[in-house]
Amino acid sequence: MDNTIMLTLLAIGALAYVFYKQCTMQPVSSRDFLLPVVVAAYFGYTIFHGTSPNIIGPIVIGAVAGFVIGMPGGRIVQVWQDIKTGIIYQRGGWNYAYILLGLIALRVLIYVFLYASKFSLDFNLLNYAFVTMAVGNYLGRNVTVHVRSRLLFA
Repeated sequence: MDNTIMLTLLAIGALAYVFYKQCTMQPVSSRDFLLPVVVAAYFGYTIFHGTSPNIIGPIVIGAVAGFVIGMPGGRIVQVWQDIKTGIIYQRGGWNYAYILLGLIALRVLIYVFLYASKFSLDFNLLNYAFVTMAVGNYLGRNVTVHVRSRLLFA
């Protein structure tokens, strides 16, 4: 399968999963850290295996930028404790979905700008950088949600 098609399908699947997770009530658990780690390991293997080290910079920048955006974005997520069961729940809802839509809009704007300016850039690399930005955003959001959930136990 063509690498671009595979990346596009992966991005659509990841986006659908993240939107689902944002719009439903979910218990806060340490498994929330598992998905970003698995995706990062997958990208680390597929992207960096046998490729030029020049691609590391944009991908790391994307991941760090996503994490930095995700940290304050996690403050938007509702976090509460169910009085009957004691389970702590989270729900991002549409307010957090707007952040994700903003990241997609940012990706499109950067693509249009680079295309219009005839800037020489591998657009697959741009796609990888934005997928790692989404993964970093998800991880940053989860860190903030977990810190907030621990404060409910205090």
